[in-house]
Amino acid sequence: MSKSEACRPVPSRALPAPPVIWLDRMILSPHGSLRGRGFAAAVFAAAALVACGGMTVGIIRQGDPLPGGDLGLAPPRAEAFEACSHPGNRVERVDANHDGKVDLVRISTVEGAEVCRGFDSDFDGKVDTWDVVRDGRVVERARDSNGDGRVDEHWTFPLTRRPDCGIMHPDLDADGRPDPGSRPYDPCGLLAALPLGVPVGASLPVPPSPGR
Repeated sequence: MSKSEACRPVPSRALPAPPVIWLDRMILSPHGSLRGRGFAAAVFAAAALVACGGMTVGIIRQGDPLPGGDLGLAPPRAEAFEACSHPGNRVERVDANHDGKVDLVRISTVEGAEVCRGFDSDFDGKVDTWDVVRDGRVVERARDSNGDGRVDEHWTFPLTRRPDCGIMHPDLDADGRPDPGSRPYDPCGLLAALPLGVPVGASLPVPPSPGR
């Protein structure tokens, strides 16, 4: 295959549907793994990024605009998302599906540890979600669910043994924090599993196996 053939934009119909599942299961699962039916396609896409000019790299400097703000949703200024714009951190802008548009912004330390990522979950050309990554897995998420360019959902992923399960609070003031007194959306029933007194955003370790 020639370089021109390999670097042609991928038709949207060629991507597994729906796109949100493709992102979650192929390249942006909360624990940072590549998995799912599209594993081979994701590996090919990652390998072709440099050859196709699908990735640019830079360093965040004091006073720079928030990373990804020109692509849609900027990371919140809340303390939990501070690493997303911390001076000295590295920024990678990636066109993951080769359609000519950046759909992934990855933030990492100078040592190479990923600390934050923003992505376009529905491939409409705009970044709409920002994740805080700690020890290789997502612990918090800010999301624009209606495409108006403002955060309206705040997710936490508190259990290391269930990294794909999150708890959502509305964030209607778009400050990157759960709205006080808001009712949580808990699709996995995690609140019932959390010990009393443990904050919703806390990460709990995996319990030891019996007999250890």
